[in-house]
Amino acid sequence: MAANDSGGGAPPADSTPPPQGGWEIPREQAAEAADVLTQLSELLHELVPEELQKRIAEAMRELLVALRALIDWLVERLERRPGGPAEVRDIPIL
Repeated sequence: MAANDSGGGAPPADSTPPPQGGWEIPREQAAEAADVLTQLSELLHELVPEELQKRIAEAMRELLVALRALIDWLVERLERRPGGPAEVRDIPIL
């Protein structure tokens, strides 16, 4: 058995407890990641020709309009469902 292996599966005493959600990262790291993404998007914005930027913006707009139409359709479909109780039958178990 290794020297740092406790054998019981317990975390080492010097480790920090996991975040409540188990996956969350500290706010400082999240802010750094957001800054990096912002810088990357600005760099890409500078490198992409204006015509392509316009085409991408139009494609994104069309995608969002389609997504909105899908959401509207789903909401309408949910509102049309009958509100009465479903028919229930007893099924004998043999």
